[in-house]
Amino acid sequence: MTRDDELRMRRAAVFTLFLSLALTGCGESVAFVGSANHRMSPTSGFFRETVRYNGQERKFVVFLPEGYSPQKKYPAILFLHGFGGAGRDGLQQVSTGLGKYLASHYQSFNFIVVFPQTPWTWESREDQDLAIAALDEVQTRYSADPSRITLSGISLGGYGAWMLAARYPNRFCSVVVMSGLAEERVAPKLTTLPVWCFHYETDPFVGCSNSQRMVQLINAAGGHAKLTTVPGIGHYVWDKVYGAELFDWMQRQHRPPTPESPLAQHSG
Repeated sequence: MTRDDELRMRRAAVFTLFLSLALTGCGESVAFVGSANHRMSPTSGFFRETVRYNGQERKFVVFLPEGYSPQKKYPAILFLHGFGGAGRDGLQQVSTGLGKYLASHYQSFNFIVVFPQTPWTWESREDQDLAIAALDEVQTRYSADPSRITLSGISLGGYGAWMLAARYPNRFCSVVVMSGLAEERVAPKLTTLPVWCFHYETDPFVGCSNSQRMVQLINAAGGHAKLTTVPGIGHYVWDKVYGAELFDWMQRQHRPPTPESPLAQHSG
């Protein structure tokens, strides 16, 4: 069996899974995944993957852009979900944030996207390491450019992005945090990474001061961070700011390639 044949079979299984969820009234928020896979070329779309690390097995999703070819290197995004994506099904994390954006932009989106999942928050080092293990698995299987990997998190995932970037700064070319809770003690460890934060001016759940403080501390330590505030009241700022300006900025960020992480023991 060729690699393309394997991708076709695995993608067909994902289509069947999401279709069954929609027909039973479950997983309606992720039903678009099956529809996207049906419309995209056979080696592109959403694939469900498995990673094993430190005795644990965890499901996650990877998105491969339209016309994906292993002969080409693609920029990649490691996306950390917020509360709405938490769970153990390996699927719900696609229903919010960047996954929701891909529901209507999948045919023109040029990034490989890794969607790990945590049962609750990204506070534990174990869940953070499992996210890195998922990224390792994708870099082993697919043609992600190691010099162009952006770490992005929304809400609770924003906090996770701060922690993950501080622990593994050499894995990423940039960090994008949206409506994230601050973790001030790690700011000095983020000075080598371009950082872009987004926040509503008034956020009833995670105040804009969290992003303001992180940007201030990173820059005071010699880093390169910026903040875009969106007028009004709200928390889901990602619904307002995903678009060409942000993704063009991500694609312009580069860092020298680093050796592969020895973190994960993988399973397909």
